[in-house]
Amino acid sequence: MSMIAEDIQVHWNVVRPLFSIRNEREYDLAIERLNALIDEVGANGGIRRGPPSEKDVNRLFPPLGGG
Repeated sequence: MSMIAEDIQVHWNVVRPLFSIRNEREYDLAIERLNALIDEVGANGGIRRGPPSEKDVNRLFPPLGGG
């Protein structure tokens, strides 16, 4: 394994639980968030003026455990 791949593996082991879909509920949430993201990008042609607001981020990516 190359040095870069080893570095990636170390970091992936830490963040994997955040990005892994473990059940149907999490799958449905992921699809809902991806659809919202596609809708957001499609609504303005992918052009964003400035960084996303905290409200935008929370709307698109609410915490998995709450809500």
